[in-house]
Amino acid sequence: MKIIGDPHNGQKRVCLDIFNRIYKPRNIYWEWLFLSESSLLIEHLKSYKNINTEFDLYDKWYTLIPSMKFTPDNNIFNSGYIEYHNISEITEPILNENDWESCGAIIAMYAMFGITDLHFENILFGKNSDNKIVFCALDIESIFNKIGLLSQTHLLPFYDLSENICGLKKIKDAFNLKPKNKFLGALVFGYLTFMDKYKEVFLNILNNNFFHQIPIRVIIRSTNFYNEIIQKKSFNFDNIYPEEKEQILRKDIPYFFRYINSRDIFYYSESKKNIKFSHIRNNSINQIREQFVTSNTDIKKISNNLLLLKKTGAAQLIKFFNQEKDFFIYKNTRFYLNCDYIKIEYRNNLWIYK
Repeated sequence: MKIIGDPHNGQKRVCLDIFNRIYKPRNIYWEWLFLSESSLLIEHLKSYKNINTEFDLYDKWYTLIPSMKFTPDNNIFNSGYIEYHNISEITEPILNENDWESCGAIIAMYAMFGITDLHFENILFGKNSDNKIVFCALDIESIFNKIGLLSQTHLLPFYDLSENICGLKKIKDAFNLKPKNKFLGALVFGYLTFMDKYKEVFLNILNNNFFHQIPIRVIIRSTNFYNEIIQKKSFNFDNIYPEEKEQILRKDIPYFFRYINSRDIFYYSESKKNIKFSHIRNNSINQIREQFVTSNTDIKKISNNLLLLKKTGAAQLIKFFNQEKDFFIYKNTRFYLNCDYIKIEYRNNLWIYK
């Protein structure tokens, strides 16, 4: 077994076994939902028919997502094995318009579901042995977060997260092999159209009672912050929460979680058999709780936030992939770029970003 992860919940780590499978000693349901060869979510998105015929999204957008084999322990998803995929770097401009449109749709899917911590180590992008393009998120733990900017997913640079370690770095490298406006148009169109076409699917999932029992990771601080504490011989624990101290003293990177029907935060005792309620209450933690999307969140607020995310995300993608002045059209969408603003005309709507 090769250790490839940080210690959590009693020194448990992600490992790669001799059969080329990744073992995760934590809940793997969210990865299964998005990546499994028997994923109910992907199957539902494939078959979903929106009554609005204007959504001219490439109908095979999901084919870039690999269908992975999952082997949960004891047939439950509290831990288990995930098939490891070997891919190679893309060094030639082999992506076509449909591929770029698919990339945009997949980016939108992760943004819509509020998945965060998608830096470059948690993104799989390249080509497999059959020369097929592969693009997906690998580590899906922190989900259903309220985000108004695509960069909050860490797919794009965000505060101290630089371009070199953001999730879309490899995709930008592939784009720059043959940068074309029609490819950028396809990417942004895929993003916009997915956000419109599948919004109702997302809202319905929030009210699915089954998801109420699946833990969702809550990230209070970065792993690097905790690693620095663990490596120090002395540290003033007054500067962190008792729940963090308890886990650090057992040489664990603190791990917190919640459920979709609540804003309460929990963590595991050393044995992982006992769940402890976190009593942390201050402005910083309250701000984190405010970012939770729950089954009790007002639908109108969620819809308004998705609209904001759709608009800002499109502009952020254009800025990330293109720095030039230009005008171009892709399908029913027009793009105007200059030094002062970005203007997008999409489905009879006009947005301007400065």
